[in-house]
Amino acid sequence: MHKIKRFFWRFSSVKQELIFYNIVLFVFVFAVVIILNFSNLKTISAYADFSAQYSTLSSFYKNVKAADQLAQNCLYTGSVEEQAKYNLCKNDANHNINDLSNMFEDEKLRWRFGRLKNMVQTYDEVFLELREKKDISLEEYNIKYDFLVDTAKNIDLTATQFYNLLTDEMNRQSKEMIRNWQVQAKFIILLTAGMIVIAIAFSAMCIKDITQPIGRIVKNIQKIKMGKYDLKQVKHAGKEISILCDAFDDMAKSVQGHILSVEENAKLEKELLEKENENLKISELLMETELKALQGQMNPHFLFNTLSMISKMAYMEQAEQTSEMMETVSDLLRYSLDKSSKTSDLYNEIECAQNYLIIQRKRFGHRVKFELFVAEDVPNITMPGMIFQPLIENAVIHGVGQLVQNAFVSIQVIRDETKIYIVFEDNGKGMESDLVESILTGRRAGNFKKSNGTNIGMNNVFRRLEMFYGPDSTVQIESSIDCGTVIILTLPIAAEEEEEQDV
Repeated sequence: MHKIKRFFWRFSSVKQELIFYNIVLFVFVFAVVIILNFSNLKTISAYADFSAQYSTLSSFYKNVKAADQLAQNCLYTGSVEEQAKYNLCKNDANHNINDLSNMFEDEKLRWRFGRLKNMVQTYDEVFLELREKKDISLEEYNIKYDFLVDTAKNIDLTATQFYNLLTDEMNRQSKEMIRNWQVQAKFIILLTAGMIVIAIAFSAMCIKDITQPIGRIVKNIQKIKMGKYDLKQVKHAGKEISILCDAFDDMAKSVQGHILSVEENAKLEKELLEKENENLKISELLMETELKALQGQMNPHFLFNTLSMISKMAYMEQAEQTSEMMETVSDLLRYSLDKSSKTSDLYNEIECAQNYLIIQRKRFGHRVKFELFVAEDVPNITMPGMIFQPLIENAVIHGVGQLVQNAFVSIQVIRDETKIYIVFEDNGKGMESDLVESILTGRRAGNFKKSNGTNIGMNNVFRRLEMFYGPDSTVQIESSIDCGTVIILTLPIAAEEEEEQDV
């Protein structure tokens, strides 16, 4: 013990002692880990070999069975394609049996696999003789065909035997691994016991060398807490303890500076809170500005397309339909310009939708069927203007616009006791789930970026509804590629609006 202590006295600091101890500990732990990992890797490798052997054997019998079926079909039909498939399965079976033979060092097992390979080769030779049919009588052909069938059966009957052989080999190797584990466990126990003894001896010396100087340092700390700075010098301490004692002298000087720093931070935090309050007020103003800006957005392509269509109709027809169409477009334009940045109501929105559907029916004819259903008991609630038209336009342009026939766009307005449900449905090309999720996520986050042109109108509508109703309105989107889209707007019914409906 004294020799060990004199050895550690050679170290000038606690750090060097701990480094030496950690190195010794690391060597012991590393040795244990290496032994365990080597054992685990060996076990994993063995079980991986077992799995590969079973898998290869199973593939062999599957390939043989498939080859036999293809050979039968080829003999009946004379198909060259069936023969080519048979050759592939036969070659795969040969590869399987070669792989199995290479997996084992036992000569007896390799000899058995060699016999199995010979059976496959015999089957292939008989098949080729039957396939060529050269100078073979009918009786000889039948004899060879029966031999071919028997060979296939015999190969199949060997499956149980070879599976049992693999199982026996696995059991033998498992017992050998268990014996190795037992030897390794004893060695690890002895190694761990030696490591514990060394750790206890080293810990006892380190505790004494560390705790005595630390006890003197604690007394100096108590003096500092009482405002006394005549610290006693700590002797016979390591390099680290000496550095720590010097730090105590500097600590007293830094206390006052620290207090001033805390007060300064508190002042800065107060200023930051005041700025955050100002930013919140600015954000509210920006939200109001954003509401007006979003209400002012409208896709002008619909107006230009509609006017172009009416111009063509006026050129081709000299009929009353053109006059009616002009009047419908005029009403629609008047409503869109009047209500795009103002508050409207449900009945005006429905009327706008009817005018829009009249135009689209003329445009698409029998290609697209448009339906609008409004329940009788739906009250005329207040709502933002130009809500229906952008969603119907999206269903037409990005939904059913490319369909040649059997397309439909449906709008339903129904209610329950407290809410109105507006359902927009089409059987168009639909949207991917990622796009649906991004639209709904963007609505919840209030972040509608113009990432593409297909959903700007939808985002405009959802944003204005959220600003108008707050959390009382909800949006549901159900869509998938080539299966259409369903959008459900849920709007609240105010008590006064319900009373007006009853009157």
